Amino acid sequence: MNGNLRILIFAVLPGILYGQSGIALQEKCANAAHAMFNARYQDVPIPDGQGKWFWTYVTHYNKKRDRCFMLVTGKGYAADATTTSIDLIDIFENKQLASYMCSFEKDGSIKYRSAAIGEVQFNIMNGFNFNPVTKKWDIPSKDYEDSKKNPFTDTGKGRFDRWVKPYMNE
Repeated sequence: MNGNLRILIFAVLPGILYGQSGIALQEKCANAAHAMFNARYQDVPIPDGQGKWFWTYVTHYNKKRDRCFMLVTGKGYAADATTTSIDLIDIFENKQLASYMCSFEKDGSIKYRSAAIGEVQFNIMNGFNFNPVTKKWDIPSKDYEDSKKNPFTDTGKGRFDRWVKPYMNE
């Protein structure tokens, strides 16, 4: 009986020391994320000609950061383009930490792409790099050329994925 009592004390003690148990924090995170997802992404009107959008989300309570994060993914399908949109949101702070969007032409080449991480935006508009001579975005990027060879791929998305990963895995 003494052994069982010690196990019970050690199982309950972390919840007492830190205020809430991991399970309670995960539940709080999931409930808050569900409410935010419904408020931000459900029943959003889509302008005529923009096709159809489908949204999903994943939540994660990050113990190391003591934060709740939600990764929202949207897929848009229109007559002339296919679009992916991803947002990383800090639920408790109600703050978007990162976003990624990429549209592909019918042939699978990049039509538009942008990504923002915090206050920094890395962007290759329409799959092109900035040309200092013409002062325009008219130099095809490696990612754009790759999308011509491998339709519907954006190798630049890997940078975004690597940045978001610690928020959703720790």
